[in-house]
Amino acid sequence: MKEFKKYKGIENLLFVDYKDYNYDIQGKKFTIRICSLDFSVESILSHENVDTLVNKMVSKKYMDNKK
Repeated sequence: MKEFKKYKGIENLLFVDYKDYNYDIQGKKFTIRICSLDFSVESILSHENVDTLVNKMVSKKYMDNKK
């Protein structure tokens, strides 16, 4: 079973695409998640401090997953 989801991150700057691949091997179920992150050039250039941008994105993604 494949599941595709798309989320918009902070201030529409970050787009995260991922697909979940669910497997059942010898009675054990597990999921492999393949992710890609896409940044707009404008978002990168508009932030003077890259560390601040990364921290914002990580915090936003973490908070989205908590919902």
